[in-house]
Amino acid sequence: MSIVHIGYHKTATTFLQNVVFPTIKGVNYVDYQNCAEQFKDLYSSNTLWFNSRVKEQFKIQANGLYSLEELVGSMGTGTYNYEIAQRLKDVGFKKVILTIRRQDKMVESIYRQHIQIGGILKPYSFITEPNFFRWSYLDYYALIERYAQLFGTENIHLILQEELKENQEEVLERLRSFVGAISPIELQQTKKSKNVSLSFWSIKLLRIINHFTYNYYKKSNLLSNKITTRRFRSLFESLIDPYLFSKLLPSKNFYTDAFKKDVKKDFLTSNTALNKKYKLGLDKYGYLD
Repeated sequence: MSIVHIGYHKTATTFLQNVVFPTIKGVNYVDYQNCAEQFKDLYSSNTLWFNSRVKEQFKIQANGLYSLEELVGSMGTGTYNYEIAQRLKDVGFKKVILTIRRQDKMVESIYRQHIQIGGILKPYSFITEPNFFRWSYLDYYALIERYAQLFGTENIHLILQEELKENQEEVLERLRSFVGAISPIELQQTKKSKNVSLSFWSIKLLRIINHFTYNYYKKSNLLSNKITTRRFRSLFESLIDPYLFSKLLPSKNFYTDAFKKDVKKDFLTSNTALNKKYKLGLDKYGYLD
């Protein structure tokens, strides 16, 4: 029975892909690079091309476990989140894993990621720019219900990023049961166990630097394509953050507490419905405040 983990972005997916999924015995985990190559046409092609060419050629392992964040859909315009769900069913997947995170925390994390891959927008400009971000992306209940309609509620497994961080053993045991692993999941830590975000101050500097670098959003540079956002990010992460900013300057957030309170209020109805149906204990982690 083939299983797919579709994200969300910024919900410990790197940890799951590098540390958890490869150690599960009883399933055939397909690594991220192979998934990225195999699924590109599935989530990015138009409906006509998918139905006429991609669907009939798409092959998955009978007992495979696949993981790719892009399958949850785009944070901005251009990707059909609900249609991806139908496509995953059409090519033969039977079970779906989704990981979520409290929306106010997600907004902060997604903005930081925007800068770390080359973005230049200021925090409040980012959340009003539909090409980069749309609020419906964070309506977990709507998308999860789409998957439940297609695959059946019993074939949907939800993981809270907050619970994974706080109660890892219990979360992994439930995951083991869902995927049908033949033994408990025993983790082997690697150097790529998680995707570390830069500090507030490094992000602020990197946003300015991104105007002049080669990066995800800007595929050329008048100075040199060797002057990349990735190089500057690595410099901040390995030298500047641990030896300067983390020692001398206080940690800060890009969005105010009042704004984050409004974000939680906006998703309260959706989160309440999600909690009621799937018994997730969202109140424990502040989703329902």
